[in-house]
Amino acid sequence: MSTIDDLKTTLHHAADGPDHALGGRAAAVHQRVRVVRRRRRVAVAGTVAALVAVAGIGLGVGLDRDERKDTLDPAHGLDIDSTITWNGLEYAVVDAQRVELAEARADDLRVEPGGGDDAQRLLAVETDGLGTGDVTLIGGGEILGRASDALPLTVDAYARAIRLELGDPSGEAATPDGDASVTWAVYERTDTLPEGPSDGYAVWPERADAMTLVAGGFSEPGSGVLEADYRGRLDAVRFSTYCRTREPGIFLHVAVDGKDRVFGHRCTADPGEDLTGVWRGMDGAEVAAHTFSVRVTRDELGRGEPVSADDLVVGLGVYETGGRFRVQGQWLYEVVEEGTLWRRDRVHRLTSTAQTVRIDTTGGPVALRLVSPGGPTVALVAQGRRPGSVTGSPFLGAGGALGIHLPAGDVYEVALDTDSERTDAPGEGAVEDVEASLVVYRPTGR
Repeated sequence: MSTIDDLKTTLHHAADGPDHALGGRAAAVHQRVRVVRRRRRVAVAGTVAALVAVAGIGLGVGLDRDERKDTLDPAHGLDIDSTITWNGLEYAVVDAQRVELAEARADDLRVEPGGGDDAQRLLAVETDGLGTGDVTLIGGGEILGRASDALPLTVDAYARAIRLELGDPSGEAATPDGDASVTWAVYERTDTLPEGPSDGYAVWPERADAMTLVAGGFSEPGSGVLEADYRGRLDAVRFSTYCRTREPGIFLHVAVDGKDRVFGHRCTADPGEDLTGVWRGMDGAEVAAHTFSVRVTRDELGRGEPVSADDLVVGLGVYETGGRFRVQGQWLYEVVEEGTLWRRDRVHRLTSTAQTVRIDTTGGPVALRLVSPGGPTVALVAQGRRPGSVTGSPFLGAGGALGIHLPAGDVYEVALDTDSERTDAPGEGAVEDVEASLVVYRPTGR
């Protein structure tokens, strides 16, 4: 669960090639901007996240050398996981509490997960003895997710307090047992890097975003040149890049089999602040040997000889993506990873804003992906049967893709809206013709 349709969406839409991650909320752009400067995060920014995603599902995870400030027992004696793995990264518990509902006050169901040191955190919530009831996580007046989703909520150090609200899928008040309890735990990223090629500062994980590393690595320190060989189909892989140096005026370029694929990306001391981490996809169904060539020059268009600098390191990660499918002229992926794996369930074609799609999440959360090749600017809006269960996406123009996540325990009506105020219920606003597809993903497990 997360509050984002983040920088991931923005970067992917600006990039060549496909964008497959699932989206969420525009507020995450601000979260990503704050947190991305931290070295412990994914320096190669992927884009888009969602109610269940980390703000950067990219690669090139940076190290943070600061010492952790854990207490002797941050779990406070509770029987919970001391560490969890999320998007291939390790998180350790830094605070936890169990609330006995029979004696709970309003403040006991209020969590402030931020630590004030710009660290990215996860909030995990479990329940016991609630019967048919559940717990909804609410922050900033919007539903962030539900404990029944069994997926942590991604937060940053400056997140506002999150309220835990008892409820029931029927819309009635929850009737928990006398010994019912809610346990919450806050986890913070550790400095442990996933397995994979590393330059000591960043890493290409062997598995990332439901993909497998098949080629790539990092250059020798000081070198702005790197090559990687891959044999297979180009349309079966995506690649991402990395470029770190304090030397100003250096630009990264990538060619595949001699054809330019990326050029003009400025290298920085912190790659997380640059767009070099945008994923790139390619066409090409022929199985053949391919060469990926990375170089840096002082010319934005790639002219001139490669340059070197004492602290310069470039990197390239080539990943096999598995199955994918084309919707409205765009490539999407059968399985994506946002903390958990999500698999495509079905696709709905939408031709009018009067159409609605019924989405049942009583069996678990659902991720929706909207793809539009053109036509009017639209937003995706969903309204559940439970009180306050209204959510929506940012607006999408021509040739884009975005998404939202629907928490478990409800039945939603989903539609498109062209009204910038979004005051109407799904399907009840002004009727306009559209051309779009709604892709439904369901989780396959953590």
